[in-house]
Amino acid sequence: MRELVVRKIVLPEFLEKQAAEIVREAITHGTPKFQNGDAEGCFRSYLDATNALIGVLNGYEASKLFTSALKVVIHQDASAASWTLRNIFEAFIFLLSPNFRPSYIDLHSAKTHTTIPSSSFSV
Repeated sequence: MRELVVRKIVLPEFLEKQAAEIVREAITHGTPKFQNGDAEGCFRSYLDATNALIGVLNGYEASKLFTSALKVVIHQDASAASWTLRNIFEAFIFLLSPNFRPSYIDLHSAKTHTTIPSSSFSV
């Protein structure tokens, strides 16, 4: 198994802002669905965001992170795929410029109390 190693994501400022907003919106809309037992709805929200990120980041190395994610989640059920994409969203946000990293509270604005251990993703 190959391991993806990303040290820093470098994007123009306007793209960092746009990408961070896409992730924030996905988490804000997807998390309540998951918490209410709608893993499929959550996955659709996260999948829409992943596709939006691929489009927005087209031509930048960061888009490969999300393209690769799609290759993984097609083999998972909705619950596992939701967690996979959520982990990738959080890793992506962590690797952005600190100016565009939402705080933990902002990122979890859907009032989730779930924390994801860093060992659950390797980026």
